[in-house]
Amino acid sequence: MAAELEDRVEGRLGKLESDVGHLQTDVTEIKGDLRMLRAETHARFDKLIDRLDKTATRDSVDKLADRLDKTATQESVDKLADRLDKTADRASLDQLRDSVANLKERVTRGDLQSRIWMLLLTGTVLAVMAHGFKWI
Repeated sequence: MAAELEDRVEGRLGKLESDVGHLQTDVTEIKGDLRMLRAETHARFDKLIDRLDKTATRDSVDKLADRLDKTATQESVDKLADRLDKTADRASLDQLRDSVANLKERVTRGDLQSRIWMLLLTGTVLAVMAHGFKWI
């Protein structure tokens, strides 16, 4: 009877060990996905900031308007001027760049919060397992 009980306990222990192995594999995969997502997010933010740096300034728009005055009709220049007046000036571009930087900081902070959350979940699972094995 004691041998039978020991065999059942060993079988259950082996199953739990394999389950813990699967949990460790899943956590490793999640961490890898998180690193890849973070790298991709940073690359996209950097690309967006580069695009914002290359946008037209008010001076370049004025130069374009002067060029168009020489080659285009007054009506087409007026249409272009109205359209450009509706677009953002340099101050709003700086504000947009600050917003992007703020969003990047929030994503990084969210990444840190996700890591802390994952540690807490893993600790909870291990504590429940330890309690189940009556280690605690």
